Amino acid sequence: TSIGLLMPFSEHTAVVVSKIKRIKTDKRRVHPITILLALATYRRGTGIRGNLGWRPVPVILEALEEAFYDAFEGLTRINGSAIIALDASGSMTHGNGQSVLTPVQIGAAMSMVVAQQFSAYDPVRFTQRLYDFPLTKKTSLQQILDMPMPGEGTDCAVPINYAVNNKLRPDVIISITDTQSWGGDIHVSEALKKLRRKSPETKYVTLVTEANDVSLTDPSDYLSLGIAGFSADVPK
Repeated sequence: TSIGLLMPFSEHTAVVVSKIKRIKTDKRRVHPITILLALATYRRGTGIRGNLGWRPVPVILEALEEAFYDAFEGLTRINGSAIIALDASGSMTHGNGQSVLTPVQIGAAMSMVVAQQFSAYDPVRFTQRLYDFPLTKKTSLQQILDMPMPGEGTDCAVPINYAVNNKLRPDVIISITDTQSWGGDIHVSEALKKLRRKSPETKYVTLVTEANDVSLTDPSDYLSLGIAGFSADVPK
């Protein structure tokens, strides 16, 4: 688009749109997050680095957005249970420039991915307390982004305490956060020890939307996984 090859009504644009629409039937199964990153970059009209710029063509944007939702059909299904915990603190609404997506956009998309994959899931949002998260397999990305953000501080132990207090025994707790965690009376690792007394095989995954030097998990805990930073490779 930046060199004028892709323009409204052009033959080249029609070819590109046709190829994007083929993703639905492509056996290589492009992951929804890969498409979302492409959509966000193209919609932005400029790269994160350099001076390259372009005017997005509407039909290409529409094709990418449609492909994002179509790609969910190719996800691997998991016969298991997950608590999907999305950080809803104020810091999630803005990023530090590591990605074309803000932390809350990353969190919303990954929540959708997990909900589609697991046979049973319990979605929650959290700050220093718990909030409802009306997420279903039919919820759109925009519906999640339109949910009010409480804008409070963060306590990443909240979803774990929720499982403990309600005697839940999920296969995994997946926490999506920017790890700007300063609230709460108990560290994540200590909250996990309490949970494991009742549910010893529950795994804990924390997806940090932007890489930093904060770690929420105990390196010696073989049932915990910390992912620092976000890219198209993370869901794989």
